[in-house]
Amino acid sequence: MSSPTPFNPQFGTLANQLEGVRLVDPGGNVKLDWVVGKKIVKPANLTPGQFSVGYNVTQVTGRVGFLKALDYQKILSQTNVAERLREETDIFLAESYLLTECLVKKLSRIVQALSVGEYKDPSGSSPFPVSYVILELADGDSRDLLINNPNANYLERLRMAQEATAALNQLHSIRATHQDLKAANFLYWHAETGTKGKLGDLGRAHSEARSSPIDRLPIPGDRRHSPPEYLYGSRTRLPESQIRYAADCMMLGNLICFLLTGNTYNDTFYSFLGNLQHHSTGISFEDALPALIQAHDESKEFFSNILTEKYEKDLVSIISELCFPDPMHRGDPVARGKGNYPFSLGPYTTRINLVLQRSSIARRSVNVSN
Repeated sequence: MSSPTPFNPQFGTLANQLEGVRLVDPGGNVKLDWVVGKKIVKPANLTPGQFSVGYNVTQVTGRVGFLKALDYQKILSQTNVAERLREETDIFLAESYLLTECLVKKLSRIVQALSVGEYKDPSGSSPFPVSYVILELADGDSRDLLINNPNANYLERLRMAQEATAALNQLHSIRATHQDLKAANFLYWHAETGTKGKLGDLGRAHSEARSSPIDRLPIPGDRRHSPPEYLYGSRTRLPESQIRYAADCMMLGNLICFLLTGNTYNDTFYSFLGNLQHHSTGISFEDALPALIQAHDESKEFFSNILTEKYEKDLVSIISELCFPDPMHRGDPVARGKGNYPFSLGPYTTRINLVLQRSSIARRSVNVSN
């Protein structure tokens, strides 16, 4: 193994010069050491973390991972240093805590943290350490899978939708919400038994067990995939304990729609919404709500014409329930009608799984008859 290039301040911060570094296992087990590989340069259409740097890493055993390094030197170069340092370290620690909790609780559908640690330049040339977390390295995200395989059959798409729902349900089971659910954050691995999906990037997540500066943001995730109540600045229609779960439900429906059709629900929804009712005009959520519901009904009809050709009608109902623009009426209508909690994803996991089972049986029957 070649030695890492010595730190040189002319080439930037230590966090940007980790290639070749060996991250030693604190317990002294050399088989658990990691060697940092190439820095990951994100495509222009993705927004990288402002103070984090990504690398591919390889364990001595051959296992591969993704390293996310926190760049303290860059943080300290900002204005309001104390405030910014506290904010960024709190965000990093909150994500690390949640990832560790997912690992301890054995949430198999959430990307695992393989190691959390700190690296210091052994030469002393850089006074700034680097905190890092190493995650499972996926083969890609759901966009790659569908783009590279545009003819993916409906069973593959259904399976991905079922796995995404089950993954978010696991996260909710430990009283945490993702808040940035989208195709880029639903990752996949190729396995002997088929493609397996996991939910990744908990950097914008909320945990009831530990607060984060992200919790104070009015729109914590990607605006393009956020629910309308966030975009219109109205988050008071539900009890505080339910707001984030209702938002996750909407983003899940948006993702399921993409997985099944290649189009997000939001893109279609806002194409039907009149410009005068768009959130960019400053109109209130309450005033826009009649137009939002009409746009939702038109979106439901649009997707019904697409989905009913290959999928069962229950999928249209699932998307419609999860994406209903008014969070007061979003989610499971049966549970709501009984006065129960409407944002539980267990029933949706079951419903999609039943569609998948029926579709699998139907496909086998067709193959046998042929």
